[in-house]
Amino acid sequence: MIFEQDEGFNHFIAHQQLTRAKWALSQYAPYLPPNARKKARFHQLLTSADWAQRVLAQWSDLSPEVQTELSYIPHYEGLIRVLQMMQMVVDSFNKLVKSKGISPFSAACWQQGRQGLEADWQQQGWPVSEQVERFFGGLDAYLAESLSRVAEPNQILCCSDVIETGLAYQYVWEIQIWSWSAGNIW
Repeated sequence: MIFEQDEGFNHFIAHQQLTRAKWALSQYAPYLPPNARKKARFHQLLTSADWAQRVLAQWSDLSPEVQTELSYIPHYEGLIRVLQMMQMVVDSFNKLVKSKGISPFSAACWQQGRQGLEADWQQQGWPVSEQVERFFGGLDAYLAESLSRVAEPNQILCCSDVIETGLAYQYVWEIQIWSWSAGNIW
């Protein structure tokens, strides 16, 4: 798993869980981080990042008590950025595959899209982390494997075929990118 041994991510989740325990059923409940049970915490990567981004966006409007309790969040801006980048990768790949299926044409489009993402990140001064590179590698390998099943150059592996294959399992069991709370359902 991409973040299984990541010390920064593990500390970030630990801080979130301490905040949840402290603030459950309190006046600060609107600021509670998402739940991430130890056994399934990797299923909530991007949900946690979305929560942290919302908190950072509202930082100046938060009460001093809330800022004090959530003061650990600004220390994880790099991790939050990495997770945001992974969300961009997933959104781009998913949009392409759902609209065009998997074919040599969509594989070429994916490479262009990937280069576009990397160029955008470079413009923003966001370095591509090892985790994002590994994720790109996993998606590239998945695409290559799926293309090997396409018998003819004009054949397309359609959306339902994609959903039922390893890509869906990778998302659900390795890092579960989609958040049910955001309504992003396969």
